[in-house]
Amino acid sequence: MRRRPNLRVTTESGRTWDDPTEDYLFILLEDIDERDEEFLILERLGDASGQTYIQCRRNDEGRYLIERREGGPDRHYWTTAPDMRVAHELIASWAYNPTPRASAARWTKLRFG
Repeated sequence: MRRRPNLRVTTESGRTWDDPTEDYLFILLEDIDERDEEFLILERLGDASGQTYIQCRRNDEGRYLIERREGGPDRHYWTTAPDMRVAHELIASWAYNPTPRASAARWTKLRFG
């Protein structure tokens, strides 16, 4: 019996991968760094809300804007990373560690409306 995936990553071009490795996430971030892709979204598929994800894009100054949502708009946060390696560390920590290092970054609650 085939196991259901836990994670799914989607890029700007619409390509998707289930359960990407940390190394593959790094490669996808290299695509963003080289401007071959604009963004990626990494979702937790087992979450009933369908709103648990982390997403990333690079701005014109080379910094990475990272947003994470933990189940709904009241739990939506953002931070920036100075480069691709730090962005990868934050995203991989969120994806693969039971106690993510996401708290190591300075996360700001995103307000809507």
